[in-house]
Amino acid sequence: MGKQIPLIDWFKAVGIFLIVFGHLDGDLTNTMTSPIRLKQLGVVLFVFIMGWQLRQDKREIKLILFNRLFKILFWSIGFAIFMSILGIISEGKIYKSNYMPFFAGVNVLFDYFPANPTTWFIGTYIHIVILWAILFKRIKISKKLITLSLVSEFLIRGFLMNYGVYRSYMLFFNWQTVFLLGMYCGEQENSKHEPGFGVSVLLYGAFIFFWAIGVSFIDMLTDFPFRLVQIGNIDLNFMATSFLISLVYTGHAFLFYHFSRHLPDNKAISFFARNSLFIFLAHMPLWYFIAPYMKAMIAFHPLRLLADLAILYVGIGLVSSILLGFIPADRIKSILYHQVFFRNETPVS
Repeated sequence: MGKQIPLIDWFKAVGIFLIVFGHLDGDLTNTMTSPIRLKQLGVVLFVFIMGWQLRQDKREIKLILFNRLFKILFWSIGFAIFMSILGIISEGKIYKSNYMPFFAGVNVLFDYFPANPTTWFIGTYIHIVILWAILFKRIKISKKLITLSLVSEFLIRGFLMNYGVYRSYMLFFNWQTVFLLGMYCGEQENSKHEPGFGVSVLLYGAFIFFWAIGVSFIDMLTDFPFRLVQIGNIDLNFMATSFLISLVYTGHAFLFYHFSRHLPDNKAISFFARNSLFIFLAHMPLWYFIAPYMKAMIAFHPLRLLADLAILYVGIGLVSSILLGFIPADRIKSILYHQVFFRNETPVS
């Protein structure tokens, strides 16, 4: 992608950091991002940059689909099997719910997360990629379509919240505007009408500050995955909550995009971006395991938080880097592509 690679790396590295940090110490920051939780902004960044990349990618649809689905399925299925082996040894459990996303993302229809909770996103990811190939690939993304998506998104989400908040969180409708906004920015990538770095920093900082101040005056229940606005009957609360969710999702995604476009290439950021998938898969199970020991060993919370980040962000990244060099995933992908799915085709890239 040439000069755009730093942009992708920043989105992925910051996105996975927000997810990990949000799980470790969400109570510190969740009130600033209400009615969503900090970790959801990490998902927002991944969904946005997925839309941006798909709009930039000019290869055949089947090649794009194969590459994207192979990578996430290869590593996530492997990790689910690894967790099952550990589960059988330690508890006599295979954690069946971890396999639900691999059945066409059926997990998003249920009102709970898999045993490894972050892997709910695998089902949503599959749906987004398939919907892009069937529908959005052929559609020009305009400002009018973004506006229509924003309105329909908060109405549909608000309606679905009556039938399960987890469900309304995992379904594509919760992420549709962020994804389309990413595609739109991908189309406008070479536009000359771009704010400078200073303006981008000022706008993004102002958004974060005034959003945190504004939502502090709204009465909300400390619920999950959304904090529910309390202004009237339950239907009105759902709609008001959904409206704020759409605003905070799109505001952060759009402003972070303009901010990060000015950031330079960085080896550390590239490292975490490259290993973000494995950090995403492994950090919650490992945190469940180490949390009691960390609390017993380190009483001072800020120091324990840094130690947790060293293990769950940096440590898992290092393990992932070793595995990426040791396991021949690209070789397996090439064999499957040429020998099983698309014989006599151009090489996988």
